[in-house]
Amino acid sequence: MRKLCQVVPAGLAYILDISPVIHRILNCHLDSCTDMSFWFHCLQIIFFIIGAYFFSCPVPEKYFPGCCDIVGHGHQIFHVFLGLCTLSQLEGVLLDYNNRQEHFRVRYSSGYTQMSCISFFLLILSSAVSAIYLQQKIKKQLAEKDF
Repeated sequence: MRKLCQVVPAGLAYILDISPVIHRILNCHLDSCTDMSFWFHCLQIIFFIIGAYFFSCPVPEKYFPGCCDIVGHGHQIFHVFLGLCTLSQLEGVLLDYNNRQEHFRVRYSSGYTQMSCISFFLLILSSAVSAIYLQQKIKKQLAEKDF
């Protein structure tokens, strides 16, 4: 049950996150495009699905008990495939950006891009301030309980 409660929300989040990539893959396939990024996006999905399998199933330790305790554990294999998934994703995004810069520049002005970067920085800053504030508040509450 524990694995199910981990896998289902993560799977649903991945489906939501990957939906623009799937849209790109389907459009590219229907248009018979020859973009190299198409294959990297497909590999990204394949590596994630394989990684999810090793995360949710006790393979290979189920079939080789005691042999995979240090090296070859399913969770380690999961991390390898997740790393390959990330590498494929980054390579696909880089190729997309390099091949479609004109589309990006026409659609998004430099002001829009700068505003997005500033907003992201402000989000990180507010998260850091919130974390520091909560840390101080918790320390104060713990100090009051000690007396």
